[in-house]
Amino acid sequence: MLTAVPAVVLGALLLLLLTGSTLNLQSYMGIIMSVGVSIANAVLLITNAEQIRKRTGDAVAAAKEAVTLRLRPILIDKCCHDRGIAYRWPSDMERAGDKSLRWGRAVIGGLLFFNTGSSHYSSFNFFMDSR
Repeated sequence: MLTAVPAVVLGALLLLLLTGSTLNLQSYMGIIMSVGVSIANAVLLITNAEQIRKRTGDAVAAAKEAVTLRLRPILIDKCCHDRGIAYRWPSDMERAGDKSLRWGRAVIGGLLFFNTGSSHYSSFNFFMDSR
């Protein structure tokens, strides 16, 4: 589960770097939020894999089935966060300016990196730990 944290932080920092944004309080808050969301998703994935492993006794099949079952809800969660941030930006630009953009970029970058690789890496760690 904690293997998600470096991927999220790296993704957030990379997107902030690519967009030319600086690290400040808003970007730190975005990183913290994306870490929290990714840890929650990883906990759900690993918990599901553990329940399947207890039922079937096969860690490899449990990891594969857990990723198959939980990937769609994790991606829906990411899309909802992205959409909520995208709808919030225009109104925040009038009040807060670029500060809100840094927060949103950190959240989107962190969740993007978690969803592309770290969720699958979490299931791989589950498999290796259960051997």
